[in-house]
Formats: sequence, structure tokens, C-alpha cells
Amino acid sequence: MSNLFPSSAIDKQFVLERFSHIDATILSELKPYINEKRLQNFKTMLDDLLFRKDERCYQEMPLKVTCMPIFSSADVEVIGSASEGLSVTEYSEAGNNEEIDITAILKTIQGSESPDFYFQKDFVEVIHCSQFPGHVYLKIHHPETASEWTGLTNIASNTDGTLTEFYISPEGFTDELFLMNCYRESIENFARLFDVDNTNDLSSLMNKRSTGEDSELFPNQGLSEASDSVVSLISQEGPAIKYTLFDREKELTFQYDCAFAIWCRDWPQIAKPWKGRHRRSGWPPPSMVHEITKKGCLLVPKSPFKTITNLEWRLSFCLVERDLIKTLSEDQKLCYKVLKCIWRRVLKPPAGKALQSYHLKTVFLWECEDIAREDWERDKAVCRVMGLLQRLETYLVYEYCPHYIIPENNLFSDIDKDVLFRAAQRVQTAIVRADVVWINNECLTVLGPNKTRIGMQKGIQSLYIDTIERLGKNILPDGDNDEDYNNTNLASRVMDGIEKLITETIDKDISQFVVEYLRKSITINEDNLARVYICSRALPKALVKTNKIFVLEMLAVMMSSMMAWGEMIELVTSLEILKSGNFKEFGFPIDFALKESVSLLLQYGLQPELESLSDCERSDIDEEDFLDDEGFECDICDSKINGLRFHCIECPDFDMCSDCFNNKSYHPHELIEMDVDDSSPECNTQ
Repeated sequence: MSNLFPSSAIDKQFVLERFSHIDATILSELKPYINEKRLQNFKTMLDDLLFRKDERCYQEMPLKVTCMPIFSSADVEVIGSASEGLSVTEYSEAGNNEEIDITAILKTIQGSESPDFYFQKDFVEVIHCSQFPGHVYLKIHHPETASEWTGLTNIASNTDGTLTEFYISPEGFTDELFLMNCYRESIENFARLFDVDNTNDLSSLMNKRSTGEDSELFPNQGLSEASDSVVSLISQEGPAIKYTLFDREKELTFQYDCAFAIWCRDWPQIAKPWKGRHRRSGWPPPSMVHEITKKGCLLVPKSPFKTITNLEWRLSFCLVERDLIKTLSEDQKLCYKVLKCIWRRVLKPPAGKALQSYHLKTVFLWECEDIAREDWERDKAVCRVMGLLQRLETYLVYEYCPHYIIPENNLFSDIDKDVLFRAAQRVQTAIVRADVVWINNECLTVLGPNKTRIGMQKGIQSLYIDTIERLGKNILPDGDNDEDYNNTNLASRVMDGIEKLITETIDKDISQFVVEYLRKSITINEDNLARVYICSRALPKALVKTNKIFVLEMLAVMMSSMMAWGEMIELVTSLEILKSGNFKEFGFPIDFALKESVSLLLQYGLQPELESLSDCERSDIDEEDFLDDEGFECDICDSKINGLRFHCIECPDFDMCSDCFNNKSYHPHELIEMDVDDSSPECNTQ
């Protein structure tokens, strides 16, 4: 880090003297958008969606597929930026994203460090992992509890079998929730699209596909409300389930993440020092700390990046952080929002492990402990944002971001050092050129479609909806001709109808991958994941009856289609981002995009063609240069840059050589002089 000059060496007084106020247009865009009433309405809606007790289409299916009892009841909490008043709307051409995150806390089980609860039913022992501070193991002692969690635990035994221990598996936990919600929503999609509770309810429709079984198998009641224009898609993202809602009529897209968690009733031993540590600002006060720590914390099914066992759960203090941040002033929150906008514009790479919004929130919380509330007033906003940037820069330089509650937990531990180094350089740029980067940048809150995943996905959303509609029409009987019905024909009929659309909409280099994967996914056989799940959760007697009437295959096809499209939309979006992003500028190796693209395709069982992926940061680069992680090219004359380069603070992949710069070649944004060897920003600008 010798070539990274510390921010203390930069005279920032000139910034504070020239710019005492952030542009009013920027501040007006950062006003609270989601109020408490809207959040409460949203919470109620999700509680109904996840744990509804009234009659729904999926509850009236003849197979009676039921969820595991442990997932039958939970408290729904809105967490993250939206609930804390720190949300910054992602304005883009594709629409607005409101950063909604949900946590569903199971009521059926609790965790505790106290031996008093170990052997009680519906309790698990919380064992801290010394290798990964902030992570724990969940051990089941009670035999009935172990029985209820069958299939979701890893069993550890000694060599002679005299000792057997049960640990809850984070992966098994999240997979079960994902499959359960895919099954439910795939049926609800069908019901919404075809208005099945009117003259053509699902009972009679499926009866027409039957071989004459009694109609009592299909109860004709309470299937759905009137059909609407909303179609849902579910995909898995780490410990969370991502819900994407498409409104076909208004052409709007809405996304939110939902993670399930287990409540730990104790304040963890490893977090005890937080309760009594010295706070220069006096925030949070001891009385608040005392009340908050009585509520315990949450256990989230997320193992650390370098795990060997995959059994670690992460301690989550999201509810604690929410309660703390709610006590802060609007001026304090406003400064954080400006920092977040800076991150989105100049610090956030298109993909890969790098600086995330949670790192920013951690910086913000530490700064609030150090700086008194009165020093966060609006007329001091520039100074406070500069302070946040300086703290962030310090963490990046030392490659250590201490968790706010558990400082022993380094939040940068899974990020490459080169990525942290480049991020520190970009933070320096935001400090040195604050007037251009954020103080007077009216475009600070606006993102291009390639900066938002919703924007990248907009072109293929209609394909998913079209697939669901074609699937439904092929499942439903077509007059009196119903010969040769089987799931293979169904897959062919659906795919033949959308294959051309996929080729026209998705990049030709990967469209064939998508077609092959979708066709394979909705061709049902005995090993199909959706079919196996339905068979394992359905009532045996109903399963025997419905085996004659293709209901099992119908449901498996519907569920498989949702799962496959969720995966393919993420795949296509990720490949497009990897193909178009300049990752070298953010400290990633030059072959990062290519390797990630190949890894993604192999993950889905697709054979990559390296020629078709050659655009991933390899265009105009020969093999020798491809192995060399040095050098920049001028985006004006395409020559290799030697000596000084002039880098755009808006466009992460734009550089200009000194000749073009001296010839006053046009570029619409501010250029910063940087040295090719150490990439340190200079103050000279165009």
C-alpha cells in the first residue's frame, strides 16, 4: 500500500471552504420515500403471502402438498434500509427499486447459549465458532426436535457409534424454503393468469385431463381471487429468497428479498463487550443499550466464505441496527444516503465480491458513535460526508472493516486485497474531487439500466410470462382432441413456441444455452427435483389416486418452469454484466469475467464455448496481454497508454492518453490525471 497516500496528507479545507452545501437537487431526491404506514401495509401483505391461513389455490390441490411443521408459523419483520429510513431509490430507465428486505423469524424454534434450555423441546444450543467470529453452530439435543428437523440436519457420530449429534444445516434450511415457495407460487401464477375460480376453475380443468377419476379429488371451492395482472418469479440468492413481481398491464417490476431466521433469546457472549464500551458521542445511551440487548439477536443460515463444514450460521443484529438507526436524526441519515449514492456511482463494481452497502452502514454506525449529534446538522453535511469517506478509506487501506457489534469480525475478510486497494483509490478520488463526484453532481442519484439488475432483466421478463401462459394453455384441454398427452410433448409444445422469441431477445451467444436448459428442466422424469419434492411432501393416499391423471406431472412441470426461469434470468443477467463490465478498473484480474462466465455455465450443466465468451474483457487483447494484468488503452485513439492517463470519474472504463488530452479530445465528464504505474489520482483535471 506504499503508493496509496493517506487522506490526512490531503488538504481538504479548500473543499469545505468552497462547498459548504450539497446541491439542493440531490438532497431533494434523497427524501424518505417509504413511510411507516406503507411499510406496515407491506408487512401485512407479506405475512398473508408467506403464512396465509385462508383458502388458496395451492391449498386446494388434490395432492395436499404441505410444508414442514417447523415452517408453519413466523413473525414477519421489514428490515434493512427501507425500515431504517436509509433507503435510496434506484432511479433508472427500467423503473425504481426500493430496497425492501424481509426477515421471517420462526416461532417454532429458538436458540440459546444457556444450558437451562438445551434439552427443552423446540430449542437448539448455540455454539460459537472460534475460527469465524460472528458465526455459530446450532445443535439439537431433544429427540422430538431432531425428528421434526429430519432431512435438514447433519449427523455427526464418533467411530463406535455411541455418540450422535444433530446440527441444523443452513443449506438444507434454505433449500426447503425455496422449494416450498416455488411450489406455492407456481400454482398461484396459474390461478391468476387463468382466473380459475370462475367458470373454468382448476378442479374442472384438471378433471378434463383425467382418465375418469371421481371429481371429489378436485374440490371446487376457494381456489383464488379474481385473476389479476401480476405474475411472480422466485429465485434463490444466498440465504434469502428473491421475489420478483411483474405487473403485465403496467409493465412494472418489483423485487424484495425474504430470509428466514431463528431467534436467539440471549445476547451472545462474544457481543457482550459492545454493551459497555466507551462512546465519545454518548450514542447510543446506556439505557437504550440495556433495552436493545434484552431482545437477543437472530441466527441466519449463511456460512462464511472459507467454511469447511457448511454448518455455520451467522449472527444477525439487523433488528438491533434498525432500532438504533431509528433514533438518529434526519440530517444524520441524509449524510449516509449521500455516501450510498457515491458508492453506487463510483465505488460499486458490476459484480464480484467487493464493497457492499452493509460495509457503508457499518462505517456510518461507527461514525455516529464518535461524532456528536449536533455536529451532523444540515449545514455541516459536506464535512460529515467527508468524515464518512475518510473512515471508509482507512478501513480499506488497513483491509479491515470491524463489525459494529463484534469488532473481531472483519467484514472485508472475503474480499481480494487488490479489490480493496482499488476501492481505496476511488474513495480518494471522491475526497479530492468532491465537488465533481458528489457535491455538485445532479446525476448522483440516477443510474443507467446497466447499473441495476432490474434494468438488465427487463428485456427477458416478457419471455417468462409468455412461457407461463403457453404452459397453462398446453396443460388445459383444447376441445375434444386430447390425444398423445404426456409431459415430453408438453415440454416440446411450450419450447417450440418460445424458442424463436428467446433467440430474438437474448444474446445469440447464450440463447441456445437457455433453450436447452429450459427444455431439459420441464421434461419431467423420476429424478426431477420438483417431482421428488412434491412426492416427498404429498399425502400418500392422494399421491396414489392422482398418479393416473397426470396431476403430478402437471404440478412438477409448473414448478420446474418457475425454478428454471429464475435460474436462467439470473444467469443471463450475470453473463451480460460480466460481458459489459470493466472489472480491471475495480481491481479484479483481467480474466475475472471470463472465468466467472465459464463457472456460471458449468454450474447449470451447460458446456461453455470459449469463443462465444471472448468478449468478456478480451476483445482487442492478444493472448500475451491476456495473461498480463498491466496496462491501459486510450478510448479515443486505442493506443496503449504509457506514463500519465486521464481517467473519467463517471465512466469506470474510460481512459484517455496524454496526447489526446493535450489535443483537447472531447469527453463529457471530468477527467482525473492518474499515473499508469500506481494509479494514484492527482489533483490536475481537465
